[in-house]
Amino acid sequence: MYHEVPWRFHVRLLDDGRVVDDQSPFSAACDNAEPTEAAYVNGADPEAQAWRTTYLDKCEVSLAARSVELSPGVSALLVTQQTGQEDVYQLHWLFLEHRGKLETLWSSTALRSRERSENDASPRRPKPSVRDKSRHLQDA
Repeated sequence: MYHEVPWRFHVRLLDDGRVVDDQSPFSAACDNAEPTEAAYVNGADPEAQAWRTTYLDKCEVSLAARSVELSPGVSALLVTQQTGQEDVYQLHWLFLEHRGKLETLWSSTALRSRERSENDASPRRPKPSVRDKSRHLQDA
């Protein structure tokens, strides 16, 4: 059974209520999103706001977001997405406004097997892949 949902979560940069930039590197949603607890999004900041979208036992996508202060007067948005059934992916992004655009300051992807983590109290953690643009933005 195929179930198409034509939307994704988005991060939008607003200026007086007008969208000036939009980023959506996230997985497609499964259905309508519902608020959930950040504790259900593994790897998310516990103070984040979280949403979950599911479709039967075929699809599950959760997303958590929180504003973080990088330095006095400089804030960014930390976003964690969890998606998958057998293999669960945890994806992280740190978005920063830079010259009127959203920049991905940092991102990371990690994969964990749900079956292994449910049966093993100390699952083996794969080395995450990381993209870091902090030096690039500091030089700009």
